[in-house]
Amino acid sequence: MRKLGILGIVLIFGLIALSPNANGQTAIPLLGTEYGVGVRAIGMGGAFVSIANDYSASYWNPAGLGQLRRMEITGSFNSLGYKSETEFLNNPFSEDKSYTDFNSIGYVFPVPTYRGSLVFAIGYNKVANYNNIFTLQGFNDSPSDSVNLEISQYDRGGLNQWTFAGSMQMSEHLYLGGAINFWTGRYDYTWEINETDNLDLYDESAWKTQDQINTRITGLSFKFATLYNLYDRFRFGATIETPVTFTNKEDWSTLDLVDYDDNTYWDTTSSGEFDYKIRKPLTLNVGASLSLPLLTVSGDVTFTDWSQMEYTDPPELDGENHEFLKNLEATTQYRIGAEMVLPLVKTRFRAGYIIQPDPYEDDFLYSDKNFITAGVGILLDRQFTVDLAVVHGWWDYTGTDNYTEEIKTFNYFVSASFRF
Repeated sequence: MRKLGILGIVLIFGLIALSPNANGQTAIPLLGTEYGVGVRAIGMGGAFVSIANDYSASYWNPAGLGQLRRMEITGSFNSLGYKSETEFLNNPFSEDKSYTDFNSIGYVFPVPTYRGSLVFAIGYNKVANYNNIFTLQGFNDSPSDSVNLEISQYDRGGLNQWTFAGSMQMSEHLYLGGAINFWTGRYDYTWEINETDNLDLYDESAWKTQDQINTRITGLSFKFATLYNLYDRFRFGATIETPVTFTNKEDWSTLDLVDYDDNTYWDTTSSGEFDYKIRKPLTLNVGASLSLPLLTVSGDVTFTDWSQMEYTDPPELDGENHEFLKNLEATTQYRIGAEMVLPLVKTRFRAGYIIQPDPYEDDFLYSDKNFITAGVGILLDRQFTVDLAVVHGWWDYTGTDNYTEEIKTFNYFVSASFRF
C-alpha cells in the first residue's frame, strides 16, 4: 500500500499556500483579471477616469455621464485566449483555452434641463473574468514515489455589475456623480491530482484526489465621483468606491479514488454547503488627460489596501483575517493610454499599457500582471460607431524548485454604439 509521497505533499502545500482558496473559503476579490468596461476605454489601457464621455463612464467615473447630450445604447462581446506554460520536474507542458462571453449592455438617457445637465445610465457589465487553466505533469522519481504525477486546476466564471449611475453638472466645468452597483457572479473551481504507477511498483495502479467548489456571489457597493473638464482640453477625474461585502454561497465536494491492479477500486466522497461573507476594501481612482486637436493622452492610478480585506461572517473565520493582514499589502495600479483621430477617414486609433501589481507581500511566487492594449473606432455615420480592441497580457508564478508557470492572454473586444 502506497500513500502520497513526501515530494507530492510538499509541492501541493506549496501550490495552495498563497492561493485565493487556501483557507477553503474563496478570497473572491483576489480572483481573476479585471479588464474594465467599454471597448474604447479598454483600447486606451483603461485610462478613462478623466475622459468618461460614453456609457462606460458608469464604470470608470459616473460624473463623466454629465458630458453626454444624446441618448446612447451600446453592447459588447469579448473572446479570451488563455495559454498556460508550466515546467514541473524538468517536464514542460503547454495548454490553451478560449472563452467567449457577453461583456456589457447599457443605456444612457439625458434629462432635459434649463441649465447644465442631468444624465442617468443603466446597464450590465462583466467586470472580472475568472476563466483560467493550470496543469503540471512529470515523473516523480523520489524513492517514496516513482510515479507519474499530474496536478490540474480549472476555473470558470466571472463577476458582474448591474449598475445605475447618474451625473449632474454643478458649474461650467465641474460634474458630480455616483453609481449604485449590484454585484452577481459565480466561481466554479476544480482541483485534481492524478498519480499512475507506470513502473508497476505497487499494488495500486492509480490514485486520484479531486476537490470541487461552486460559489454563487452577490454584493452591493456605491461609487462617488467628480470630474473637472476645462474646455474639453484638460480633464481631471476622481472616484471612491465603498467597501463591498460579497455574500458567497458555496457547494463543495471531494473525491478520493484508488484503482488496484486486480481491477478493483476504493473510493470515498464527501460534500456540503457553506455560506460566508468577505469584504473588499475601499478603492480610490484618480486620472488626468490632455486633449490636443488630433491626439488625447491620459493616465490613471488606482489605490487599494488589500491588507484591509476581511471575512465578516461567520465568526469562526475571524482568525483568517490575520493572514490577510500578514500576507497582503496596498497596491497602486497604473494605466496610461492615447487616442489619435484621423478625421478624413472617421477613424480613431488607440493604445495603452497597464500594470496590475501583485497584492502579496511575499512576492517570490507572483509577478505583476502586464498588459498592452490597442484599439480602433470607426464612425459609420453620425450616430453609429463600431469599436474594436485587443489586450495582450503576461505574468508568471514561480513556486518551489519543482515548478514554474508562465501565462499569456489575448482578449478581443468588439462593441457597437448608437447615439440619438
